Amino acid sequence: MSYFLKIPEDKRYAEKMERKKQVLAERGKKIFDPVLAHQAYDTQELSHQVTERRNQEREERVRDQTFDKAAHRLDAVHQMIAQKEQEAKKSLAHDLLEYRRLFQKKEFESDKIRQPQDLKNDILRQRDDLARQMNEEQMRKDHQRHLDNVAHTEHAAQGAKLENLAITSQELQKALKLANKNYNQALATHQAHDKRRTAALEEKDRQTHMNNTMNSHLLNEVPNNKRDHKGISEDQHKRIYECWDKQKHEIEDARNQERQEECTWSNYFRGVGNDYSGQMKVLQEERVVMRRQMDLLNRKHVVECKEREDINKVIYGRADPTEAFFDQFQKDPR
Repeated sequence: MSYFLKIPEDKRYAEKMERKKQVLAERGKKIFDPVLAHQAYDTQELSHQVTERRNQEREERVRDQTFDKAAHRLDAVHQMIAQKEQEAKKSLAHDLLEYRRLFQKKEFESDKIRQPQDLKNDILRQRDDLARQMNEEQMRKDHQRHLDNVAHTEHAAQGAKLENLAITSQELQKALKLANKNYNQALATHQAHDKRRTAALEEKDRQTHMNNTMNSHLLNEVPNNKRDHKGISEDQHKRIYECWDKQKHEIEDARNQERQEECTWSNYFRGVGNDYSGQMKVLQEERVVMRRQMDLLNRKHVVECKEREDINKVIYGRADPTEAFFDQFQKDPR
């Protein structure tokens, strides 16, 4: 009799497989759909902010380069003006020294000396040039001060703008992190709930299947038509339980035998330990008796040595006679 017969479709199993397919489809959408995968990020706003920041940095570089060129040009003009002033001062000092050398001698000290007209004109021209150069220097300083004020104002405004952008960027990053965290927590909670629900449904289906297989009368009955037979018969059910009972008794007998063997070995080792302890105790007692006998013999030997020493003192006059003492009795009488 064959048990591999055609079985109709199980509705519970089909529903379970359909639920699994739906869960896998939803998970695939969450992983592979770019809209759901990036729903916590506003990419358009971020791209606009990045473009605006790059344009601003480009404008700042152009402005800095223009300002540097103007500053280099003004430095060259200032150096040229300073060089001309030095040359004019040196020329004026040289002309003054030449005038003193020619017209302010000692022989002309009492006379009233007047400067020549051309020298006077040169001095006046140099004075006018010096005044004009001083005016230009003052104008240059005023212009430089004005440029410094403008640059300082622009730098302060730029710093404030950068600070505002940094604060805005930090707030945006915090908002993105919070949105990411909330989304991940919600996703983890949803996944854990789905996992628990799927596990509970699978466990319920498994228990139902086991219960139907082992205890259901619909599956255990033996209809007349053998082709529609599914499950096991009453005799097979009975043999299975008998086999289980037999296995339980065999396991219990094996455990009892193991316990008995363990008890036997424990008694054996306990007896060996007791014998060893008794023998060690006897050896200790014998060692004590032997030690007492050796102490008694040692004391007797000490007493005998003392008596022998006393006798030697009486007979030979010394306790330890030497070889010279015995040699005096072996001399030739002639």
